Amino acid sequence: MTSLFLKPWFELRIIYHFKKTDFYPTPKVNVVLMKIKKRDNPLIEEKQAQIYRDFIVYSFTQFKLNLKNTFKKIFTYEQFKRLSYNLKLENSLSPTDLTFEQWLGLFECFLTKVDESKKSLVIGAENRLKNQQNHLHKIHRTRL
Repeated sequence: MTSLFLKPWFELRIIYHFKKTDFYPTPKVNVVLMKIKKRDNPLIEEKQAQIYRDFIVYSFTQFKLNLKNTFKKIFTYEQFKRLSYNLKLENSLSPTDLTFEQWLGLFECFLTKVDESKKSLVIGAENRLKNQQNHLHKIHRTRL
């Protein structure tokens, strides 16, 4: 989700893949060197930044099995059918399976074709998630 938050304003590029054996102790994750460059022309206007973040957060917090169910309350049947065709979306895909270009297409349709009443379901999603997370009781464990 973090890369989706950054990509409209920054170009992200992996410039080197490290081997796990390059480190001691050997990490349990893959390690890369990434180049981050600010875009001269952002893909999303600054005034749309918050609603874009809300749209992404809403999509990832629906806990639905597939895209059709994730966006059922936002896009009409016909809108989603057209989006599926135009963006090559399969109903079985989840939000994590989409390319950045598909996300941009979904967001563009959301901005231009969705009723204000349905947009209100999305607006504030990032703040709702932050508030929810602030109320979680975290248990910090020390390493053994």
